[in-house]
Amino acid sequence: MSDHSADLVNALTRAADQAGDADTLDALRSLPVVLRATLAVTALSAADRPISGVTIATAAGFSRGTAYRHNRDALAAITAAVPPLVDTMLRRTRDGNTRTELTDALQQRDHTITELRAALRAAEHERDVALSDARDLHEQLAPEYQAILADKAAKVRPLRSVSGAADEPDGA
Repeated sequence: MSDHSADLVNALTRAADQAGDADTLDALRSLPVVLRATLAVTALSAADRPISGVTIATAAGFSRGTAYRHNRDALAAITAAVPPLVDTMLRRTRDGNTRTELTDALQQRDHTITELRAALRAAEHERDVALSDARDLHEQLAPEYQAILADKAAKVRPLRSVSGAADEPDGA
């Protein structure tokens, strides 16, 4: 393991053991600016935060002027290369939807359920009104319908057979 790799592992171990932000940055101060900038750009990219000289210096805990004066090319290369790399790595490891996508889907589902419940209540109300109207109409028309049936039954006359009358002579 190279000296910088060992320093990185040791610094990360110390940073993980310490509680506050200031302590974490103090543990990382032993690392070269280029490694701290790489960690900062990686973290900013993964968090979908803006990447600029100021945000990198603030996140990595170094003086922007001095760091850029001595490491300008390396910091420019890191700023250009790390965000696409982080994006590619995150896309590879994504097993499905992100938290934001799941939250959006959940809110859409809740909205759809609310709309469907409102539509169901409206449909039930319309059905109840239609059934009530049908009952009222039936109650109003039932006596008239019964009267029509009774009138038709009274007008029906029994018919006699016509075929028997044709066989008999007229004078008989």
